[in-house]
Amino acid sequence: MSSIEIHAHSYLRDYYERFGFEFIQEVEIVGEHQLIEMRYQLILT
Repeated sequence: MSSIEIHAHSYLRDYYERFGFEFIQEVEIVGEHQLIEMRYQLILT
């Protein structure tokens, strides 16, 4: 595994970016909530 991918509510984008996640794209709307795809690249040693 070289990365972690998540779907999160769009209003949490800044929160996840503080932990190193990168915004990839908007993915779907659930109810009235936009979900986004985010990825965290793992550094393997």
